[in-house]
Amino acid sequence: MGTQNTHRSRAGSGLAAMPVLEAFEEAVTPDCCPLCSLEARSEEAAVCRLLGEDLMDPGFRSRLARTGLCRHHVQRLLAGRDRLGTALVLLELVRHGRRQLSGVAGEGSETRTAGSIPETGVYQDCLVCAEVREAMARYARTVAALYRDDAAFRQRLAGHDGICLPHAALLVHQSSAELPPALRPAFRQAVLNRLAGGLERLEAELAWFVQKFDYRYREADWKGTQNAPDRAAARLWGRSPGVRQHRTAGQ
Repeated sequence: MGTQNTHRSRAGSGLAAMPVLEAFEEAVTPDCCPLCSLEARSEEAAVCRLLGEDLMDPGFRSRLARTGLCRHHVQRLLAGRDRLGTALVLLELVRHGRRQLSGVAGEGSETRTAGSIPETGVYQDCLVCAEVREAMARYARTVAALYRDDAAFRQRLAGHDGICLPHAALLVHQSSAELPPALRPAFRQAVLNRLAGGLERLEAELAWFVQKFDYRYREADWKGTQNAPDRAAARLWGRSPGVRQHRTAGQ
């Protein structure tokens, strides 16, 4: 029991809490999700590690070879400036791909080929996506711990209007690891009520955006809805759609 309490006290304080508190302080405009900001930073950090000193670590290269990269993050590397680092990553993946294919592409191996090569290719996951999933689960638990321990943060979360739908689901799911059962309904309500209010507001803004294309309203004021479709998409899917699967329940 003492070990569990120690773990919980650390989750909502000190270095673990600083990025979360900063993200909430910076997310001051409507439809600005602090967890999307944390997700973007986590993705950038994972890509930097992928191209940095970790690539020289045989253990890291072995993990990279086993896990691979999704198409989104391969394109992210190709669009970057570190051509040498990108080439080293791809060299490792090509070598692994050759090893996976050896013995199944020769004559008489038709039945083995069908059973050995997945329909989606050699790689089934993505190292960067996996690291981001892990980071976001930690951040979500830190949010819950702050809600448990910090009255000021509790008020901030209850009044925040910007958390996106995927990250609201992540927060609710991960909160059980940090919150006692008595606090879970209030936490869920704090997250989801504001989300529902934000979606209601976006619905009205989108309806006005659509109406503006009617010639009768052509000269009417946009009422700040010019970017309503972009904000609605960010609210429904988050701002980092390239990072896969970390938002699903159970992760």
